[in-house]
Amino acid sequence: MGQTVDYPTLWGVPDSYTAFFLRTRLSEHAGTLVHIARDDAAIAVIGDVLNYLEPGLEILRFPAWDCLPYDRVSPHPVIIAERADTLSRLLDAPKGRRVVLTTVAALVQRVTPRDVFQGQTMRISVGESCDPETLIALLIASGYSRTDTVREPGEFASRGGSSTFSPRPKPRPCVLISSAMKLRISGVSTSNPRSQRRRSRFLNYGQ
Repeated sequence: MGQTVDYPTLWGVPDSYTAFFLRTRLSEHAGTLVHIARDDAAIAVIGDVLNYLEPGLEILRFPAWDCLPYDRVSPHPVIIAERADTLSRLLDAPKGRRVVLTTVAALVQRVTPRDVFQGQTMRISVGESCDPETLIALLIASGYSRTDTVREPGEFASRGGSSTFSPRPKPRPCVLISSAMKLRISGVSTSNPRSQRRRSRFLNYGQ
C-alpha cells in the first residue's frame, strides 16, 4: 500500500512566492517537477525567480500558442522556439534537477509527436568536424529560415567559413567559426543581434 502524503494548499499568493515553494518541492521530489501556472506572465515571473534562487536548475518553459488555430497570423518565433526546445529536451533524462513551467492553455493544446524530435539535435564542439551542408540541411529540416542577418530565434545565415543561428530563445545568437580546409570548428561564440559583434566564446554548444 502506498503512503498518502498531504501537501499544503496555497491560494492567493504572489507568483514570486510560488518559486520559493517549488524550490522546497524540488528538494523533496526526485525527477522532473511540473508546475501548471495561471498564464504565460506567471511562468515568466516564476522562472526568473527560480533562476535567481537556483542558478544550476534546468528550467523548461512550455508556453501556450499566442494565436488561434487556423489563424492568418503565425505564432511568435520565440514561442515556437521555446516550445520546440522544451519538447526536445524532455526526450532525454534530466542530468540534474529539472522543472517544467507551463499553463492550463498549453496543456489542452495538441503537441508534436515525440518521434519528430528524435535525431534533430546536434552537439558542436571546438576541434570537431562539422559538415556545413549537413548543418544547413538539419536547420532547414527543423524549420529554420535562411536570412542574411540573424536577429530572431529560428533564423540562420551561412557566409564563408562562419555560420550564425539562433537555436533557442536566448538573448544572443550563436556563431560557429570553421576552417574551410578541414571543415573543423575553430570557435563558438555569441553575437549581438544588432551590431553583429561577437561576444562570449564557448568550447561547445548543444544539448
